Amino acid sequence: MMNVMRKVTRLRDVQAGRLVRSALYCEDVYMDGLLRSEPCQHLPSCLLVESCGEAAARCLVCRWRPLLLCMVITCLVCTCSLLHLSIIHGIPDLSLYFISLAPRDVLDIQNDLYQSALHLAVYLGQEEIVEALVQKDVNLELQDRKGDTALHLACEKEHLDCAQILLRGPRGPQNLQLQNWKGLSCLHIATLKRNPALISLLLESGADINSQEGTSGKTPLHLAVEMLDPSLLQHLLQHRPRVDAFMYNGCTPLHLAVGRKDAGLARILCQAGADILQRNREGDTPQDLAEGNNQLLALLPFDDLKISGKPVVTSA
Repeated sequence: MMNVMRKVTRLRDVQAGRLVRSALYCEDVYMDGLLRSEPCQHLPSCLLVESCGEAAARCLVCRWRPLLLCMVITCLVCTCSLLHLSIIHGIPDLSLYFISLAPRDVLDIQNDLYQSALHLAVYLGQEEIVEALVQKDVNLELQDRKGDTALHLACEKEHLDCAQILLRGPRGPQNLQLQNWKGLSCLHIATLKRNPALISLLLESGADINSQEGTSGKTPLHLAVEMLDPSLLQHLLQHRPRVDAFMYNGCTPLHLAVGRKDAGLARILCQAGADILQRNREGDTPQDLAEGNNQLLALLPFDDLKISGKPVVTSA
């Protein structure tokens, strides 16, 4: 117990900012391994493994006094901070208690995988913890080692409730154009997940439906065509996207639909006003790509041939 008191005395002499930053420093969270491990059944046994000893852990459990909490965090010898561990092992009371004590810049500290507490809470769908962190005005745009923000993870895991919490944070609208290292924005991920609810939520919150992903310039409309998903395509068209948006190679969604010989998708795009004579960087129009496919050519009238002012349409 004397050792505990001496550590408490030393902690009182450390500046608050340095104390908390040192306390929360962690080398790695090893997310997959930790998630596969057996969850702790009792708080004391969990803390004993990661803390400086039984006495400190027992004191922490006893009302979790703020000073002793800081001491235990400082003495952690594992690769995670106490907040990371309490989130991973599903101990919401401890997570909420620490969140109530720590200033915002401390809650924003990232581990060596660049994961903040918010990343982990969203990944695990812990809505109460996400709400508490958002109310403390944490930085919503921190990116992990893959370039994902917390909202990217909410879309990837299809945690709609977490996404709603993140989008109504006190900081106001966040940068929904932010892309991860794969060049994907949150809207691109929601589209790839074929999740209309997430797509609508993001668009209503200010996401750009014509935004291009970073590798080849595909918009959500291009992605829907690539996935051969007519219902998703129609859902996106309800939000009035640029139907003839270009990829970096100049291809429009209609180029992709015709190239995949999908008459159903081509019909939907034509009905939405897609330009059948738009050329890509190789000089090809959707009409050119449809050559030899009567079913597709029936959808793509030749504008330069008209009878009585009406374009000639080939028969299927």
